Amino acid sequence: MGLATGCSTPYRSVVADVDARAWDTPVELTLPNTDTLNYYDWQFFIRCDERIVPDTFTVRIAVVTPDTLRFEEPFAVQLPPCTTPAARMCETLLDYRRRVLLSRTGDYRLTITPVRPLRGIEAVGIQTVESD
Repeated sequence: MGLATGCSTPYRSVVADVDARAWDTPVELTLPNTDTLNYYDWQFFIRCDERIVPDTFTVRIAVVTPDTLRFEEPFAVQLPPCTTPAARMCETLLDYRRRVLLSRTGDYRLTITPVRPLRGIEAVGIQTVESD
């Protein structure tokens, strides 16, 4: 099967499920990159269930580039109130980084680790959107 090119979505996402009963382990994600010219905004994606309450918590986000450079920092997450019915999941995108330029082609490895165990979080990830 061949590779199709042409119209594409304006964003890319890498997301992983976590243990909603008590997320306390690192999540490893791989973001393949072929574009070394354009700038992107990174948004932190989080999907919660009815066990979560609006809260502020910290995760550590580490990025390892294809040539093994490493950057890590804390990211404070402030969840807005969820307005969906209790039986439905709530998905939130929060601005994480603006105007990111990935200067190497290859796989960027991201690790997202909660600083403390968290209940009610079902998935986390990073969405990339081309910068304005």
